[in-house]
Amino acid sequence: MPTTERITQNNTEENNKAREYLANHPRAVVGRINYFHNSGKEIKNLKDIMPLLNFAFDWAIPQKDDKLIKLIQDHNNAPFNGMGNITASVDKIFDRIEKLNGITFFWI
Repeated sequence: MPTTERITQNNTEENNKAREYLANHPRAVVGRINYFHNSGKEIKNLKDIMPLLNFAFDWAIPQKDDKLIKLIQDHNNAPFNGMGNITASVDKIFDRIEKLNGITFFWI
């Protein structure tokens, strides 16, 4: 289990990453991969929600991308057909984020 100190350090590191990304991409947006009930569906402007809270967002991209949003919606609306199905859809999401020169956040 991570210590409070390590969690704080991780939060600082991920917020520094987000600030640097925002400096290079002033129109950057953030979002989640997995929805929890009705939360997590919103795409937000990174500049409006800094500093980030742990686990609040999973990724940032330079600007809103309809294809990424559709991949995430399809992932969340798909029936569970085993881990292979989930892994394939998450891989497509991460590939799209990478193609868009986005970043992902690693929270602990």
